[in-house]
Amino acid sequence: MAKKVTNNLQMKDLLGKSLKDLVKLRTSLKQEMYENTIKNSLRSLNKTHLITLARKNIARVQTAMHQKIEQNVLTKSMEKVEKVEKKVVKKAV
Repeated sequence: MAKKVTNNLQMKDLLGKSLKDLVKLRTSLKQEMYENTIKNSLRSLNKTHLITLARKNIARVQTAMHQKIEQNVLTKSMEKVEKVEKKVVKKAV
């Protein structure tokens, strides 16, 4: 069974995690939200706010994932630009 995450996740903590860890966290949050939704439909969930909390945490994790992906893409594209600039400078000299 996955570890239950019932508190608010902070963006600074999420941005410190690797992309692989974020994917695992998102999967466990989705599983938790699914379980709570089923319990709620059976009227056995007393803390219904956990569904909303899980949904918001999933959104936070996805935002952190997209920021990390965007940062990696920008870093790689900047490296390519720098390589091309070096080649242009060498040809000009």
